[in-house]
Parts: sequence; C-alpha cells; structure tokens
Amino acid sequence: MSYIPEKPLHINGSEYTATARRLADISPRLRDDFCCNCREKWIVGPDGETRIIERIVCARPIFNPEGVERVEKVRQDPGGVKLTRKQLQEMTPEELADLMAYDSYFDPKNRLQRAISALSGDDGPQTAGSRENRERAARRAKRKVCDYVMAEYDFKYFITLTLSGEDFARSDVTTAVKKLNTWLKNRVQRDGLKYIIVPEYHADGESLHFHGFINDALRVSDSGCVVAPGYKKPIKRETARRRGIDLRECHTVYNLPDWRYGFTTAIELYGEREAAAGYIAKYITKQYHETDGDRTKIGGRYYWHSNNLREPVCRYAHADFESWPGDPFDTPGGQMKIEYFTGGKPNVP
Repeated sequence: MSYIPEKPLHINGSEYTATARRLADISPRLRDDFCCNCREKWIVGPDGETRIIERIVCARPIFNPEGVERVEKVRQDPGGVKLTRKQLQEMTPEELADLMAYDSYFDPKNRLQRAISALSGDDGPQTAGSRENRERAARRAKRKVCDYVMAEYDFKYFITLTLSGEDFARSDVTTAVKKLNTWLKNRVQRDGLKYIIVPEYHADGESLHFHGFINDALRVSDSGCVVAPGYKKPIKRETARRRGIDLRECHTVYNLPDWRYGFTTAIELYGEREAAAGYIAKYITKQYHETDGDRTKIGGRYYWHSNNLREPVCRYAHADFESWPGDPFDTPGGQMKIEYFTGGKPNVP
C-alpha cells in the first residue's frame, strides 16, 4: 500500500506537480496520516498517580500515534514510488523548490532539507539553515532530557564528574567519552545504575567534565563539605559552623569512589523536579565548541542515558485550536500553543 496520492495535491488553493508526490522516501507521511492536533505528555509517580507535564495544541492535525509503523510500511512497499539519491541530485531548482514547499507543509521535521544538506557535504562552516537545524535538534534534546528527569523518579543524586588529567589529557574528548561509556556500562550491569549525563567544557573551552543524575545504585562517601544558602561553591562543614550557618539548611556533598579519573561530587536532589531538569538541560546549549564558525556536539552526543529509564506517556486527542487559551506562535509546521504544568497537574480529564 502506498501513501502517495494519485491526483495532484491541493494545498491552500495551490496544485502541486507529480514531482512533489514522489517524496515517499524522505517524507512519507501525508495529511491523512496525521490524525490528531493535540498531544499530552503524562508521567507516573512512585505512588502510581498520573500527572500531565505538557500539552501541545496545533492549528492543524500533525500528530500520528502510529507514525513509525506507517513509515516502515511505506518503505517496505515494493510498489511504492521512491525518491532516490540520484533523482534528488538531478532535480532542477524549480523541482526542489516545489518539493521543499510540499515537505515543509506536511512534515514539520523537514526531512527534505536535511537530505539536501547531506548531499551537499556540509562539513565546513555552517549555513544559516543548517545552524537552524542544529538549534532545533538542541531544543529537542533539551526537551528529551527534561522528559527523562521528570519521569524517572528513581533519580536521587545530581553528580559532576571531572577529569584529573593523569590517565589522559582533560581535553582528549575521544578518550574521555570512551572511558565514560565503559564506566557507565559496567555500573549499569553490575550495580543497576540509572543515569542521564550531559557533557560540558570548562571555561578554557578545552577541558571536559560531565553533569548528570543517577539513582542510588553507587557507593557515596561524605566529602566533609556542604552546599550552604548564599554560597555558590561547597564549603567545609566546620567552616559553615564557624560562620553560624544552620547545617539543617545545608545539603551534604558526597563523592563517588568508583570514579577513578578525577574529582566527583554528588548532591541529593531537592526542590522542584522541573528546576532540576532545567538546570541540567541548560548544559546542552552550552556544550558547543566553536571552530571556524562551526558548532559541534561534544563526542557527537548531546547527552548519554541508560536504557532502563522511565519516560513520559503521550496521549493524543482532537482540540479546538481557536478557543484554546494562550497565544499561538509560528513553527515550520504551522501555528501551535504549548502549556507546561509545573509540578505536574494531576487528574486532568
């Protein structure tokens, strides 16, 4: 079964050519496949209570709960029309413009633009379009990190892993990432670790360290320091006493003895979970390394996470966009309105 229509498409009164209908291999999902204009994200707490954390309402249907399955059916259909790499390279500017207009209407992720960028071999300084794509990818990564942090209620510690430079250079990203991956994999298999880790450069733009959240699977040891109100950096517990700081208002700083490549800190999570999620997500937009106008992800990843994390559950529905509260904003896929629920709003119908 093919999802490519046999007749010319009519979009806002405009008729698209047969070329635009050969887009199955890049953007196979068409208007009839997008069945809903509202998506809600829900999390389940340790008490079993469900809470909504986000709602998106769009001016037109763009969400297809069975999208992945339908895409695979199109790709496996031997009778479907495919747009090959060679065909894409041989298209005229007019045909490409037609395809891109079609693609941007039906597909907010704009697969065609990414395909054209890949064909151009864009390995040097980034164009405005590719920078925008990376910005969108970073925003998606930030939302994904926030989703994991909100949904995984087993997270107990906020951690920082630094590099001493003794085993390898602190700027050796390849080795650092390799050591980190091995350490995390071993801790998952041996101790049942759950984690999400985001890399960051130090102020020098070269030395690397990592921030993240973990559950209570690892050994921790009291460092003798605390995070005190009004202090940006940890101070010794005795110093806090001398300065008249109430230790009951402080948070103990622990170390992780199992990390042997540098210094570590671990602090028990406190306060609103949204604040913690936003705190670590901000490192995604700080991690870029500027090189001749290009911006690259550290180690090729925005973040690392274990495969045993809980995730939000999505629910899809139809909603009246015009009567929905809030101001709309424009996106490549059309107008939408977004609501975020601090703390998670329970028992939403």
